[in-house]
Amino acid sequence: MVKRAKLLILCLGAAACAAQGPDGFERHSHSRLVAVEGSASEYIFESGEAPGFTSTDPQGEAVRMLWLSEWLAMRGACSNGYEIVDKRPFGPMEYNPMRASFRYLVRCRAVSEPTAKE
Repeated sequence: MVKRAKLLILCLGAAACAAQGPDGFERHSHSRLVAVEGSASEYIFESGEAPGFTSTDPQGEAVRMLWLSEWLAMRGACSNGYEIVDKRPFGPMEYNPMRASFRYLVRCRAVSEPTAKE
C-alpha cells in the first residue's frame, strides 16, 4: 500500500512537470529581465543563445523576443507594447554573471505613442 502511494505521488509529480513544459525553464535558464533603476518604463533584457540556434540565427532571435514578451507579461509591464532601444553583445571584460550573449535596452511605449510598423 505504501509503495503504491509513493508511486502515485511520483507519477503525479512527473505529470505536473510535463504539463508545465520546458518554456519557462529555458526562459529562466537563458535570460533575465531587470528594471532600470530610477525608470518606470525601461528594462534591461539579458539573454544567451536560444538552445539549438546560433547567435545570428533569425529563429534564435525570435525565441529571445518570445522570452522577452513572456517576461514582460509575467511582470505586467509594457501593456501598450515596447521598443528595443539598443541591442549589443556583451564585451569580454563586462560583468556578466549569467554568461548572456546579448543585452537589450527595452522601453515601454506610452499610451499615446503609435506602434511601429514592421
